[in-house]
Amino acid sequence: MAERPTAIALPAWAPRLVAALPFALVTGLALLLLWPVPTGRMPLSADHTVHLTRITMFAEQLAQGHLRGWDSTWFFGTPVGELYPVLGDLIIVLVRALSFGLLSWPQAYALGFFLVFTIQGWALLRVGRALGLGPVPGLVAAVLLLVDVGAYREGGWLYTVFYGVWPQALSTAFTWLSLAELCIACETDDATTLRTRLATGALAMAAALLAHPMAMLGLAIGGPLLVLTLGLRSRDALCRTTVVAGLGAALGIAAAGWWLVPMLQHRAWMASYGWMWEPLDRMAAQVVEGHWAQSMPTAVGMVVSLGRVLLVVFGSRTARFVAAFALVQWLLASREPLWHLRLDRLSEGFAHIQYQRFLIAAKPGLLLAAGAGLGLGLHGARAAWSRKARWGRPLAAALLSGVLGLVGWMFVDQREISTKYDVGEIQLERLPSKPEFDADYAALLEWLAPVGANDDDPPYRTTVVANRNLHWFMDAPALTGVRLYKQGFTPGDNFVHKPEAGSRKLLDRLRVRYVISAFRRPSRRDPVVATFGSITVQERTGWEQLPVAWLEGPGTVQVLEDDVDGGVVRLRVSGSEGQTRVIFGVAGFPRWSLTHDGQPVEWIEVPALGDGEGVTQAERRAGALRGGKAHGDNGTEPTLIAADVGDGEIELRYRSRRPVDLGAGLLSLLSLSLCGVLLWRPRRWVTPTTQLDALVRRAAPLGHPLLLGGLALLLLVGAVVQYRRGDATERAQAVGWLDHGHGQPGPHARAGLLKADMLIRPAVLVDAKRREPAQVVFSDVTMGETLTGWIALDDDAAKKRAKGKHQVRIELAQDGSWIPIDTRRLRHQPGLRPIAIDTSTWSGQRVDLRVVVESEGKSPPALGFDLNLGAPP
Repeated sequence: MAERPTAIALPAWAPRLVAALPFALVTGLALLLLWPVPTGRMPLSADHTVHLTRITMFAEQLAQGHLRGWDSTWFFGTPVGELYPVLGDLIIVLVRALSFGLLSWPQAYALGFFLVFTIQGWALLRVGRALGLGPVPGLVAAVLLLVDVGAYREGGWLYTVFYGVWPQALSTAFTWLSLAELCIACETDDATTLRTRLATGALAMAAALLAHPMAMLGLAIGGPLLVLTLGLRSRDALCRTTVVAGLGAALGIAAAGWWLVPMLQHRAWMASYGWMWEPLDRMAAQVVEGHWAQSMPTAVGMVVSLGRVLLVVFGSRTARFVAAFALVQWLLASREPLWHLRLDRLSEGFAHIQYQRFLIAAKPGLLLAAGAGLGLGLHGARAAWSRKARWGRPLAAALLSGVLGLVGWMFVDQREISTKYDVGEIQLERLPSKPEFDADYAALLEWLAPVGANDDDPPYRTTVVANRNLHWFMDAPALTGVRLYKQGFTPGDNFVHKPEAGSRKLLDRLRVRYVISAFRRPSRRDPVVATFGSITVQERTGWEQLPVAWLEGPGTVQVLEDDVDGGVVRLRVSGSEGQTRVIFGVAGFPRWSLTHDGQPVEWIEVPALGDGEGVTQAERRAGALRGGKAHGDNGTEPTLIAADVGDGEIELRYRSRRPVDLGAGLLSLLSLSLCGVLLWRPRRWVTPTTQLDALVRRAAPLGHPLLLGGLALLLLVGAVVQYRRGDATERAQAVGWLDHGHGQPGPHARAGLLKADMLIRPAVLVDAKRREPAQVVFSDVTMGETLTGWIALDDDAAKKRAKGKHQVRIELAQDGSWIPIDTRRLRHQPGLRPIAIDTSTWSGQRVDLRVVVESEGKSPPALGFDLNLGAPP
């Protein structure tokens, strides 16, 4: 008998090499796509320059021993390390710190950005393992995510790399990682695995929360869904899953508490960027065509759909959770859930969300489904091959051929669309169409460097005249130290007080000294002090006349100390005749406190320009002035700190540390310490029954179905109370009348949501695409002295070129004949137009009201309105 050949003994490192291969492939793909960024070449497209300056501002606070602080570099000053997520900034600061300063800030940014981009793939490799199908799901999903073309506010290459909006991509990766780690912790029977996965899940959750606020919604949805998916198989499983997931969530939230708590306390000072997405039927039609998101290749979309079906039928509980979590987030991107569930009534925050961002959050789960479908096919092929049945090997060959065919189809489709949208092309010039401009800008920076370093002059700012969304100059503060006022939108900052106008009086208030322009003829009013090729620098006359604070009223003010960045401004007011108003050229934020001769004074926020009314801190916390202006604040929004005072010494001081900050910081340190202990694995814990296992068993009653049901009922009651409170307020308005059946809408009017003044708000919507007039009638309205309300065009439609217009007519009837009481032709511009019609003639009488909208043009903009009608009959 012939001897059987002996198996070849593999070296000990071979399995580790094979296990590391997916990691190497993903890292190599990231290097290939982003090259030469990994060599220290910073991308210069869109928002990257803005991020760099914000990071250096944060680094300066850290160097002073502060986790947060105030910086006058932008606007009338801005809080740093508080309203905008900090994890991405911390990564880049750490990269530079580890280089001991040898890397410049742009080089550190380049390496940090490469790390953030690659983390997306690394996270999916680990999440994919949780599906129990080997490395294939994670590898496929990681590759597809890195080469995803994406779209505006939908992630992918265009949004993450070109537009430079990468914090949510980082947050999404950690959100999926945290939930996957907790899934394994809930499912495992191994004490060591439980301990380590609980700790890594909590740390990933903290990282997600620190990277972007959208993680709060993702985790709030994913946590309960995880418990339901994994725990409903039995009461014991429900108890264990609830306790383990709850413990991980508690550790994760606590670890991020040092930033999360202050941010939530001051959320009323965050800018609003609400944005709705497409209707669900349109999204579903795109899925049928293979597009779960914009620019998703048909092949990838079809494999995603196939993989989702296979996961539901053949997948593990964790796999089904992944499929469900991705689908729920995808659904939330549509318009219907927001309106039908009226989420805006449950929390004001739902009126500020950019709903396309749910597609960013859903993509990892969708792409994991594609990878899992291929993984299930390979597992089926291997199982069929090992069977002795006659059909085993032909079936295995068919399954393998099918998998390879799908991979090839995806590769061809993905390569085509990636080539079309220049995936892998990095913008390394500020203005690609004018490569010589970089030399001009370098010369400008050389001129600005001593300007920014000169502390002997009074504090002043520099401004640049450029298009609203052009940011080629925004890294000047990071590279030179100058204070820079951005005319136009400033991304990468969530502070509500960021005016965008460039009027001369506003520049005076900002103490702007130099005006920089490129490819423009300089103004004749101010002298030119320097030119660098296509760049011109002018010095504004009279810039130094306005100090850091001034009076509106009798008296004089003397500046005793002007150290806004240090957090203190001291003044002496005299000759005030007992009462005058002092206004600081400093934006309002709750950490500023004001004292008059040592006694606390409540300050308000007043406009930088004009004589508009001010707003108190309490009013802003209550929601006053939420939203904004579609084209940005022109200086007339309440912004600057002001107070009515008499003679004496006035001190404005910034409190970067408060007792609540200290408490949240200690809680985070405790949580991080506990996570470290769990990962440390003391020898006395390595036993069949660990202390952590004992803790889970003792806490198991907390997951009892009756207790969970009671908690769910309590939350439901709270939600119903909040819902009814919002509903009661809305019932007295036209949208409430229509929504509750008290109005008679024509065929082209309905109740819905409109984006106006940067806020998603309920309104009576008009279908502007119809040619015949739209109308809605409200019967038996009890009239008051004045009929009030508002009317508006959709913000985004109004910002585009006009392709149509509307005429709105409000009519009144008592005996069946309609009397026009207001007629207006709407100008094509965003913003709420207030309605105030004198109806004193009919005061106290019951009448019928009719609103008629006549539209004309190729594509009239979307329109909505609301009226205060009082209680319905």
